[in-house]
Amino acid sequence: IDDGVGKELVARFDADVASADTFYTDSNGREFLERKVDYRPTWDLDVYQPIAGNYYPVNAAIYVEDDSASLTVLTDRTQGGASLEAGQVEVMVQRRLVADDSRGVGEPLNETTEGVTPYPPYGEAERRGEGVIIKGTHRIVVGKGGEGAKKARENMEDMFSPLVQLFATAPSAPAG
Repeated sequence: IDDGVGKELVARFDADVASADTFYTDSNGREFLERKVDYRPTWDLDVYQPIAGNYYPVNAAIYVEDDSASLTVLTDRTQGGASLEAGQVEVMVQRRLVADDSRGVGEPLNETTEGVTPYPPYGEAERRGEGVIIKGTHRIVVGKGGEGAKKARENMEDMFSPLVQLFATAPSAPAG
């Protein structure tokens, strides 16, 4: 962002899935909710932000599917996700903004390794250190039609609770 322009990094996965404008995101790693591009089930939506307005929280998984195939993306941390085109899954990996986006926090989304100096009147609210680098894991699962949720659930446990091997030493014969 040294050029004065904020950056948004996304991972986009494309598959030959005729999902039209429908995709699914999990709700706290449990139930999957149907999402439709530029649609809200409880009110008439006026579209002012066609990209940001179609991003939803993805706590564990997002998927698209049709009658013959599904594409599921599991995330290791909560991220924003969308499917802006048929057969496409997009996940926001990292954002660094140089100006406030007017979404409630009153400051740019620009996390740094050393934080920020105090706000006025005690300081100038200057960022210190390098930009935080986010590293994560996406697991991509391709399945048969109508299996997006099933494939997500089958792989969630491995993704979030991997096998942990523990070793210890013990005497080979009883003491005494």
